[in-house]
Amino acid sequence: MKFLTILIVLMTSMNLMADDERVASSGDDRLKKIIKTMCYELVGSVRGVQFEYKKFTPDYIITMGTAMYYNVPENSNKIDELRERFWNEHNDKMYCHTNLVRDTFNGRNISHISKIMMRQTFGSSFHLAIYKYQKRVNPKSSYDINHVELVDGEKETLLDFVNKVLDDKKLYKYFDFSQVKRVQVLMTKYGAKRAVELN
Repeated sequence: MKFLTILIVLMTSMNLMADDERVASSGDDRLKKIIKTMCYELVGSVRGVQFEYKKFTPDYIITMGTAMYYNVPENSNKIDELRERFWNEHNDKMYCHTNLVRDTFNGRNISHISKIMMRQTFGSSFHLAIYKYQKRVNPKSSYDINHVELVDGEKETLLDFVNKVLDDKKLYKYFDFSQVKRVQVLMTKYGAKRAVELN
């Protein structure tokens, strides 16, 4: 009975994921399906309810989506380059419904995938997912880290969100604050901006 309940919850969440005007348009059905899968696996790993949930780290989620989109193996010798291209060209469409984790997230029903990644604390965290390739593995890499999301009528970048998490630890009590702090330091180091600093 417990297994059936979990299965129903996951199937319901998959139908909810990435079904919003901010994600890929109807003309991008294949991309939309890939984003939905990324959201499904990520939210499932945050909840810890799907099989091998610890496998689905932020790092792996990006690699998985990249491999699906370009139809290459996850261990392709081109995966590092393709990851960056996939993220930079399509992360503006990577929104996930967060209904199933909103109580442990921030009360939002939908959010950019990068912010949900910071709720995932297994394996490589979000700062590794992006920055292990930035300066360390590929010094020429340049991941887009300044995507702007409209939240309650106000513009918010990932750095804005990070600052909010660290400023209100009661609201965001389920986050790993040491991890979020590392994200803040790395983002600032590599030129992340607050929305008010962008044109």
